[in-house]
Amino acid sequence: ALDYGCGAGRSTRFLKQIGLEQVVGVDITEEMLEQARQREMPGTSYQKIRSGVLPFEDGAFDLVFSGLVLLEISSAEEIRKVLAELARVVTVQGTVIIMTCTKEGSITGADSFEPLLTAEHKDNLKDGDPVPTLIKDTGQIFNDYFWSDEFLKAEIEVVGLKVVEVNAPSLKNDTPRFVVYVSKMK
Repeated sequence: ALDYGCGAGRSTRFLKQIGLEQVVGVDITEEMLEQARQREMPGTSYQKIRSGVLPFEDGAFDLVFSGLVLLEISSAEEIRKVLAELARVVTVQGTVIIMTCTKEGSITGADSFEPLLTAEHKDNLKDGDPVPTLIKDTGQIFNDYFWSDEFLKAEIEVVGLKVVEVNAPSLKNDTPRFVVYVSKMK
């Protein structure tokens, strides 16, 4: 399996723990990969990449996972580039799983994060709009980017994948804040 945008390796380790034999985590940030390597377990490995450029052969992975990565990408062109690479490295019978935020997830705060959007901006979010977000503990502000469900589904299809399942789990009958797209090759 491939974990695209593995960060500190939490999802890479999770994929290994649920029974996958080998899991490769890739990320663009060396600092995050250093944290991942500190917790490395047998059957996992980590590599630094450039965004949207994977150093693997076509069809190298049965499963490709990317969690909370697309919301960090600022352009539609880069989204398509990343999705095309994910499609390229999955086997013909393989699965690509992408998890990202719903609109509600983009505009609603959590225990540790708070989006800094006006009410008007929340109501009028468009694909590619920056979502300035405050990390409550540190006071640091960073930008995520909003990408609609319609946009993401269309881009997944454009790169040769077919969305076969969409899950938007919610907690305590709350509006879903995350969405999971499960895709196969067309």
